[in-house]
Amino acid sequence: MLTIHILVTYLLIDFIYRKIILPSIRQQYRDRLFQIRDKIRIRIIEGNLNKTDLNAANLMNSRLNSFINRLHILNMSNQIRTQVFMKNNPEIAKKIDIEVKKEFDLLINCSTIEIKESFIDMMDILQKVSLYNNLITFLTWLPIVLLYLLYRLLANSIKDLIYEIRISNANIEKLDEKYVNLT
Repeated sequence: MLTIHILVTYLLIDFIYRKIILPSIRQQYRDRLFQIRDKIRIRIIEGNLNKTDLNAANLMNSRLNSFINRLHILNMSNQIRTQVFMKNNPEIAKKIDIEVKKEFDLLINCSTIEIKESFIDMMDILQKVSLYNNLITFLTWLPIVLLYLLYRLLANSIKDLIYEIRISNANIEKLDEKYVNLT
């Protein structure tokens, strides 16, 4: 009965978090991404950017649009799927790495501070969203990991105790043999 209560409580917490709290958190960060995108667009419209800065601003604009629409897929299972896909398709992974390096270098070589700050702000937001998207998963795995660690601790303690008992038994047997030989 206790197990059923625990499961129902967990399911209720999971539902409230995933369906009520998490969407509002994502919306808050989505609004911040909109603000960053608007700053970038204003810089593009003003038109006083050199070619490198304009390319960096356009890149930031397109990446912000992508992330605004995809905040919900920034989770651990998709990250693992991506890593497995990249491992199984090294030629695609290499192309993606080259493209990401080009884009990163473009943003780093940009001379406009606002674009660099916008990039840093965007990455901070994406990290926070990823954390919030995975939070309930971490909380789900926490009891399992703690039980495993407790099991390992107890198993190691029992193994050590058995080892000590064997050593003391061996010492007692040696003493018994010495005593028997003396008499």
